[in-house]
Amino acid sequence: PVALLDGRDKARLYWPALGRGQYFKRERTALSGWLTHPISFSIPENRVAKRVPPKEALFATHVQCEAAYGHPWVREHCRSSYAFEDENAYRGDLESAHFGITMRKGGFECQRHYEIAAAGAIPCFYQLESKSAHGAPFGLRDGENAIAFRDARELEMKTQEVLESGAQEPMAERALEWARDHSCEAVARRLLETLQIERPRRTRAA
Repeated sequence: PVALLDGRDKARLYWPALGRGQYFKRERTALSGWLTHPISFSIPENRVAKRVPPKEALFATHVQCEAAYGHPWVREHCRSSYAFEDENAYRGDLESAHFGITMRKGGFECQRHYEIAAAGAIPCFYQLESKSAHGAPFGLRDGENAIAFRDARELEMKTQEVLESGAQEPMAERALEWARDHSCEAVARRLLETLQIERPRRTRAA
């Protein structure tokens, strides 16, 4: 069986590929959902924290979402430009924060969602409700393993509610579990299982 992987950030299909194998795509709509299989980004299993690390900061330092800068803490402590020289410093900053802010970039799917969750922080996703149910990322749910927000006021209200209720560690644990479910191994296994299910049966010649 042949797997065709469309990793483009746009929902538009590459029409010459249809019918030439099992077509897997990240950015899907209701229409392309009929013609393709879903697939997502993944993260190496050794980059997923074993447990939720101790927390020192409210938000991770790197924030590209302009709407989030209406939050006083973000405005004072975060920056939109790249803040770290290497991966270890970037990851350490994520691990030390209760929350990490992420958003749509070229498409709704991007590696930052997985980096935040894998570090044991809670992803705060700007305009998550605008994402197609047919496209990645799959499984991020507001109030369960992530926080969806539309503006700084909602971000402040929801994060404060989580901290005041003591729900931050259970929510971060569920975010970690989501990251584990999207390890490179787990995503590859699901792709191979789909190929096996869809594999045409061979018939013997008479």
